[in-house]
Amino acid sequence: MKKILLFFCFILAMTNAMSQSISGRVVSNNEAVPFASLQIKNTNLGVASDEDGRFSFEKLQSGQYTVQCQAVGFKSKSIDINLTNDENAELTIELNADLLNLEEVVVSGTRTSVVRKESPVIVTVTDEKIFNAVQAVSLSEGLSFQPGLRMETNCSNCGFSQVRINGLEGAYSQILIDSRPVFSALNSIYGLEQIPSNMVDRIEVIRGGGSALYGSNAIAGTINVITKDPVDNTFQIGMNSALVNGSSMDNMLNANGSIVSDDGMSGMSLFGMTRERQEYDHNDDGFSEIPMINNLTFGMKGFHRFSELEKMTIEFHTTREHRRGGDSLNLPAHESNIAEELRSTIYGGGASYERFSRDRKNYYSVYASVQNTDMKNYYGAGKDPDGYGRTFDNTFVTGGQFTRTMDKFAGGEGTFTGGVEYKSDVMSDSKPGYGISIEQDLRMLGVYAQQEWKPVDRLKLLFGLRYDYNNLTEENILNPRFNFMYDLTPDLQFRASYARGYRAPQVFTDDVHAELISGEVRVIRLGPDLESELSNSYLASFDWNKSSGLSQYGLTLEGFFTRLNNPFILEGVEDDNFPDQQILEKRNGDGASVYGLNIEAKYAYTQKLQLQGGFTVQRSLYDNEVVWTSSEDSEVIKNTSSKRFLRTPDVYANMVISYYPVEKFGISNSAVFTGSMLVPLAERDDEFIQRADQFVNTKEFFEWNIKFDYDLDISDQYCIQFNAGVQNILNSYQSDIDPGENRDASYVYGPGRPRTFFVGVKIGNAF
Repeated sequence: MKKILLFFCFILAMTNAMSQSISGRVVSNNEAVPFASLQIKNTNLGVASDEDGRFSFEKLQSGQYTVQCQAVGFKSKSIDINLTNDENAELTIELNADLLNLEEVVVSGTRTSVVRKESPVIVTVTDEKIFNAVQAVSLSEGLSFQPGLRMETNCSNCGFSQVRINGLEGAYSQILIDSRPVFSALNSIYGLEQIPSNMVDRIEVIRGGGSALYGSNAIAGTINVITKDPVDNTFQIGMNSALVNGSSMDNMLNANGSIVSDDGMSGMSLFGMTRERQEYDHNDDGFSEIPMINNLTFGMKGFHRFSELEKMTIEFHTTREHRRGGDSLNLPAHESNIAEELRSTIYGGGASYERFSRDRKNYYSVYASVQNTDMKNYYGAGKDPDGYGRTFDNTFVTGGQFTRTMDKFAGGEGTFTGGVEYKSDVMSDSKPGYGISIEQDLRMLGVYAQQEWKPVDRLKLLFGLRYDYNNLTEENILNPRFNFMYDLTPDLQFRASYARGYRAPQVFTDDVHAELISGEVRVIRLGPDLESELSNSYLASFDWNKSSGLSQYGLTLEGFFTRLNNPFILEGVEDDNFPDQQILEKRNGDGASVYGLNIEAKYAYTQKLQLQGGFTVQRSLYDNEVVWTSSEDSEVIKNTSSKRFLRTPDVYANMVISYYPVEKFGISNSAVFTGSMLVPLAERDDEFIQRADQFVNTKEFFEWNIKFDYDLDISDQYCIQFNAGVQNILNSYQSDIDPGENRDASYVYGPGRPRTFFVGVKIGNAF
């Protein structure tokens, strides 16, 4: 009996120890801050404040805790709490305005959560406010509003697009989804336009080499798409209807919501989008410049916390899309004069498990993600029945990570991060009618480690190294990394970095995408002696941010230099197996250099006015001239040889200004400037037999957009927002579009759409 009583007392004591709580209210100037994100540091516990700013952490043990609070538009705040037996803590957390998000937490620079201002790696962020200000319905429409980033369209038939970082084409950038490299080469062709903006919480960008952390392709930089986590019970439904140059409709309907258990231990979020866009013909020649799209996307993300130290997350998404460009879209593709048609089905998902040690000094995580793409396609001209093909792609990523926080390390503080990652990318692309078949089975293994060291309060150093092996070249690649950050003043940081990057010789976007030029298919293949492309990247920056009264200021100056060794280039070759087709072979060039300056400026005055702008000036040059034609004519060779990178302007810029003259009414102006660049044009002679290639120096473009929005409260919790505006007000659009059936579909540059009017409405409890 005595043993039973002792056991009962033990159970009662344990239950009591797990029944303590930390609760309270988040306020600013005595007003509630709803939907603030609160987390207990070094645990997996997190909740959100409700409409009245209230929150609660339940089922806590006795001990020392640090509560971290973040909210959009406010500075983050941390409060230390000591819970003793039989006591609960009641807090009032007072937040101060941070309109420029100078103290937001980022994860991409070091693979750990850190306040942006304290990160030794400079990270720039595009958040939901920017997506709303520019009326971005997809990820691609919001990527141009950071310095050094530029979106471009590369095909007037299918609308293939890519994002460049510091002038380097999309294949040089690593795109991550929640820090996982599941965005394959095939997905990069149309994937940026397929990701709906309502699933994105923010985009974190690191310019410069990132292969020491993220492996192959991260030469120009890394774009990490952070999706929304379920933090509270929310829902939102939105509609946008656009009219492209008065003739083509683009309709979009999206919805997203989340639900979280009362104790915050489980939650799930859902998102969906459907989009129908008509084709658009700008020069009335019967051939589209913007393809038609029918898209349906759906996804979910859920989590469960087994305790304050353990968390599991699962994610699933699927996309079905039909896109087609060319002429006679009402007919089957092979009955058109020219057609590019793609029917894509994408399924993907992943799971991760995270755990902290009991002393909260060690963090462990394991993860696995997979994405499968099936793309039925047609590329053809002249009513060719042989233009049909099919592409399969399966990407699988798995790995683990360990992080150790050290209060004492070499006379200061330190954080060690190490991990291993395995990736496979199996792709097959067949077009039997053209005799083209591409098979790729790429397998990569990476092991990485980095040590962050803070010897004194004002100095941070970071050393990193990653080993990679891929089965295509059987090379052993070591990529080192070094970062230096020094606080010159509390408001001014100086950063410098060196990083080595590499790019494995696999099939990238331009290889998969058979370009239609002058009515013929261009065959692109890998050279027999192709080696991995290597880079050395150097950056130095001054980052100044200051609050003064009701205003905040920010200015970043960043110089960059990237040296490419063995860069991949495409050169024309002759092949008896393809006598009627132009062959471009991917080879290693002699070398290239990219260098320049990025400038970003920000200003905010209370909630009324927020301004940000980015400016880039750069040069991108090969060591020796590259010949971009297969013609043997000396004049054609002369006109198509250049040291300059193609499609890369020396100057480009962006701007976003949001003004709220009254609380419920806002005006947003945004703009993108694109300087002159060198673009190739392929034509036929008068007899339509001999190809004559040339380069065109394009004009400059200024794309100016404006949006008006008004919020109407329909209850204490729910609101309707009405918006309307014009994109590309000045109709700054390409004027020399190559016309007709024999056009060069890759001769496209400048803004992705002409003047477009739009109206929209949203209803929900969180925007």
